[in-house]
Order: sequence, then C-alpha cells, then structure tokens
Amino acid sequence: MLWWMWIVLWVALVAVSVIFLVVVGFRVFRRGMRTLGEFGEAMDRLAVDVPTDDGAAVPHAGVPGIPVPAVFAAPAEVCPTCRR
Repeated sequence: MLWWMWIVLWVALVAVSVIFLVVVGFRVFRRGMRTLGEFGEAMDRLAVDVPTDDGAAVPHAGVPGIPVPAVFAAPAEVCPTCRR
C-alpha cells in the first residue's frame, strides 16, 4: 500500500469515530433532557401546596393523611401530650 493510502485510511477512521461520538453524545443529551423534564413534571405532581398563613394551624398540607413537616412547627403543636 502506498504511504498516502495509510493517511487517507486513518483520516477516515478518525472522522467516522468523531461522527459516531457526536451522534451518541447528542442522543445521550436528548435522553438526559427528557429525563429531567419527566423529573420536573413528577415534582410538580408531587408538590404540596402549603398555605402561607402563619397564624393558622394546618392539620395537613393539601393532602389528607400527610402531616405538615414538624421542622417549622412549635413543639406543643407537634406533640401535645409530650412534656418537657
């Protein structure tokens, strides 16, 4: 084989490899963006609307059976039978 044929062969191999990597990268990017979109939709469906009124006690936050997180509640509201 001639010396310039080796150059053409290697240039073609590198070009095909680059094209393959670009196509695979594009497909991975699109699937990742689709997954993030699905994740955002799931988070919107699972979001709980908590009222912003600070003075009123809220037994549940929009979904019956799911109590308000105790992080921002007073200890007496969370456990009225507990004594400290």
